[in-house]
Amino acid sequence: MHARPSAPRATALRRRGQQGLTLVELLVSMLIMGFVLTLVSQAIYQVSQVTRSAQDVSAAMARQWSGGWAASPVFANLVAPPEAPEGRAFEGSEDRIAGYTALPVDGGDRGLQAFVMELRDAADGATGSELRATTLSPTGVPGPTTVIARFAARAGFAYADAAGRLSAQWPVGPVSGGRDLPELPNAVAVRRRDDGTLLMWYPFDGDTRRPRRASTPFGESGRPSP
Repeated sequence: MHARPSAPRATALRRRGQQGLTLVELLVSMLIMGFVLTLVSQAIYQVSQVTRSAQDVSAAMARQWSGGWAASPVFANLVAPPEAPEGRAFEGSEDRIAGYTALPVDGGDRGLQAFVMELRDAADGATGSELRATTLSPTGVPGPTTVIARFAARAGFAYADAAGRLSAQWPVGPVSGGRDLPELPNAVAVRRRDDGTLLMWYPFDGDTRRPRRASTPFGESGRPSP
């Protein structure tokens, strides 16, 4: 049989249990708690950084959208199709543009598509202008109109030729009968109506002239030989 602990020893064990943790145990517990709190604080900091980065990206995208960058691919991919009437491949005024592009703003089917862009006064009584885009079907039926940009001031379109001269309309002059005359502007600008300050600049680096149709050499009928 096991000997039972003596009365003084049992009393000492009960006192130790009543006193709680020793100093060493308390220090170890505090060390573990500090380590856990450090890990939690680092995780919270990383989450806050990710959230802040996401907010910055969203704000940058909103500023880009608001500033009219969404229209840049449309004007960078202008086309003067041979089947378009002469002088009608691109027509522009201060308020409206009608033309053809290989990259529509709605992100739909790639390929040649007619489009219309308009600068209208902002809705709901707000100051400034809205840039509205509409893509037309091959039969000329307009699709939904989308507001792709907003400008704080009343704005209008302007068109630059090869020398960089801006005009409030395009074509600047008659182009009928002149296949070598440019039918597309070298850039489309958005500027304030009151003082002409440039708000956006959309360059076009492609061929501003209408592509020539393939011609049949003199004396050849173009028919396949038997």
